[in-house]
Amino acid sequence: MRTWHLASTRDLAGLRADVSRILTGDLASAPDQSVDGLVLIASELATNALRHGGGSATVHLSTDGPTCLLEVVDRAPESPPQVAVDRDSGDGGFGLVLALGVALEAGWFRTETSKCVWTVHTAPVHVPS
Repeated sequence: MRTWHLASTRDLAGLRADVSRILTGDLASAPDQSVDGLVLIASELATNALRHGGGSATVHLSTDGPTCLLEVVDRAPESPPQVAVDRDSGDGGFGLVLALGVALEAGWFRTETSKCVWTVHTAPVHVPS
């Protein structure tokens, strides 16, 4: 469907707007819960990648029809994603917690030069495959 290359957190607003627009298409109604959840997870995981993953990130969103796959890649393979536990909510770090609560599946893997955090979501009914 689409790939974004993010250089800084200034690029996050455009990512959120694009993901929402792609998932809702030309529908005038408010996005459904699955759209809101996917936009939130894309933003949270991209924020984590930008802040903790080597300075830039790539976000890829694809669909096979019934599901959407979100992949967020950064340049810090040595830094595994960490689920925030026993942390004050003001300290952040809850992107992975949110992803695990919203996604059908979530995981991560690393290569020699990058790390990819991925989530699978139910696709909104109006998403083109």
